Amino acid sequence: MKNNLIVILCFTAGIFCGTFANTTISTYCEKLPQFLLYALVIQVGLNLGANAELGKMIKDIRFSSLLLPFFTIIGTLVFSAAASLLLTSWNIYD
Repeated sequence: MKNNLIVILCFTAGIFCGTFANTTISTYCEKLPQFLLYALVIQVGLNLGANAELGKMIKDIRFSSLLLPFFTIIGTLVFSAAASLLLTSWNIYD
């Protein structure tokens, strides 16, 4: 319960700061989400690399568990291409 409240508080604080902060603060924070994602990817890599059972985890992956990410990627690409045909102001690369 405490962790959920912390997440909700951070989310609300971010909305509040984004809404009421002046433009000089927002220019400094344009690249902040990108660097935070980099930090999260590094943390996940370190966590996986430090896991002693990584080989066992990879061997236990079933083919059926890879179908959801595969079809998510394919669906995103197909429907983005279809949307680019409907939205004439954008091309397929956008």
